[in-house]
Amino acid sequence: MAVICGPEDPAESDQFRPEHTHAIIESLRRKYDYTVIDTLSNFDEHNLTALDMADRILLVTDTPVPSVRNTQRCLKVFTKLNYDPEKVLLVVNRLDKSVGAGQKELQQAFQMPVNVFIPNEFAIVMGAVDAGQPVAETTEKSAVVAAVKQLVQSLVGEAPEAPQRQHWLKKFSLAGMIGSKK
Repeated sequence: MAVICGPEDPAESDQFRPEHTHAIIESLRRKYDYTVIDTLSNFDEHNLTALDMADRILLVTDTPVPSVRNTQRCLKVFTKLNYDPEKVLLVVNRLDKSVGAGQKELQQAFQMPVNVFIPNEFAIVMGAVDAGQPVAETTEKSAVVAAVKQLVQSLVGEAPEAPQRQHWLKKFSLAGMIGSKK
């Protein structure tokens, strides 16, 4: 696994143009079977480049009304961009059946099926975060773990393997990959 971090100084991000984003994604595609890009929730040129190039878009939302409205708006933008509906996987995170909209109401609001509902197990997830471990390593009987496995299966078409502990993480800097003009 490799992680490409953005520049430490946000002012340096002005050096990156959409063609850099395109080149980086193409490079990653040649090197890795899967590339996951966690973008900001806006439609700037970099995000649009990444979304246009994506084989699949994982749209993650939750249940508060503002989030539902923003998801509806986002889906409308995807329609205007002529994205194939099959390209978009919709995930509802932190679903709490006792609060907010239920599964049927959310699917009606989005006018499309939700691929995965991840339940709200805040204490379990935060315990794993605080321990610096994946949730699957802290408890395998969690409904969150089951939902994430379902998500992975829907993305790659197979059940995920048991996690293998790795003691290293390669870090790359975006500036180092495309060169810096200082």
